[in-house]
Amino acid sequence: MDPITHGLTGAALSLFYREAQPKEHEEPVSGQVSSRKAVFWTVVTASVIPDIDYVYRIAGDFTYFKFHRGPTHSIPGIILLALFLSLVLSRVFPGMKKLALFGWSLLGLTFHVSLDLLNTYSTYALWPFSPKPLSFDILMIIDPILWVILAAGIILSRLKRMKAAGRKIALSVFLLLTLYVGTRVYVHWDLEHSIARQFNGVSPERIAVIPGLFGISSWNYIIESPKEYVMGSITYPRHLIRESRRLTKEGGNDFINKALGTEVGRVLSYFTPFLYVKTQPEGDRYVVTLSDLRYSYNDSFGLTARIILNKNHQVVSETFKPFHK
Repeated sequence: MDPITHGLTGAALSLFYREAQPKEHEEPVSGQVSSRKAVFWTVVTASVIPDIDYVYRIAGDFTYFKFHRGPTHSIPGIILLALFLSLVLSRVFPGMKKLALFGWSLLGLTFHVSLDLLNTYSTYALWPFSPKPLSFDILMIIDPILWVILAAGIILSRLKRMKAAGRKIALSVFLLLTLYVGTRVYVHWDLEHSIARQFNGVSPERIAVIPGLFGISSWNYIIESPKEYVMGSITYPRHLIRESRRLTKEGGNDFINKALGTEVGRVLSYFTPFLYVKTQPEGDRYVVTLSDLRYSYNDSFGLTARIILNKNHQVVSETFKPFHK
């Protein structure tokens, strides 16, 4: 998900915390930050810090693609980040126990990874136990409905007459989020089965239904058959299917095998469950193009690799094209 969603989620999670009232005749320590503020900044920081892997962009687009949503989004990664945050923030908020800071940090980190898993962009949550990335194709990376639900709860909790109802507001917010995500899970399941029933002329090996740009009614699909990929859009609740293209699968050859063995080929083939491979001659060389079919824009793809080989199957060059280029 985007940083705004992660930050708002952390702020909403902090509403579950109820600050202990000072005992009778007990005076607050001068200059000490309230535990409510400590929890707020701890959970918000934890909710966004896994994307610290953005620094890999310094080393180039491919390095960033290779490591984004990798170690910092894995089970060992979030535990280590929670330990790190609890140690650092215990110095910033000396009135808070390290164990409490660890727990709130882990909560924010867990929600970050959980939300990312609901996207189409793959997340290596099981690294290093499994190299297989996960993606559940339920939410777009940017979802304004999530912003509205989270922001409304946070604003409501800031109203003077509602400050004592923070936990109830937080519970309402996350019940609404669960209802919204659950609805999208059902729609995803329904459309997937609708495509399997309605599509003619294809014996599907796999079907993917991917969130579209326009709310809960717009989705895209990919059907993989033994010989081709079929792509298009489908609407909800009308289940109106529009086919946009068919791509014939190429049989394996030495050029493709060599291209898949390059670093960019290995990383991209691990990343996507729908890898389209195309080979074409270019003078005395051969160009193998690898594309992630989940990111299709008009006649091009958002994540592609281009490997050039000579006629002796030796790699001449390999390049990677991310979304923004």
